[in-house]
Amino acid sequence: MEEVSAVLGAKFNWTKGDLDLFLPPLWNRCRTIEPAAQLEVCADPDDNHVLECAVAAEAEFLITGNARHFPKV
Repeated sequence: MEEVSAVLGAKFNWTKGDLDLFLPPLWNRCRTIEPAAQLEVCADPDDNHVLECAVAAEAEFLITGNARHFPKV
């Protein structure tokens, strides 16, 4: 949750007011996931926790703006 807030603020220049308006309804639609497995598959170790949560949630999709996660075609 902290990372989402930080990225929206830094990358998209959202103000504290924007975040205070947008985030509470978002968090109300989310559920907290506790990963059961620890993964070490990403070149950037900080990205592993995102995949751990996706696996624990049985996610069908991962939406990212991180170019490292895009398949090479």
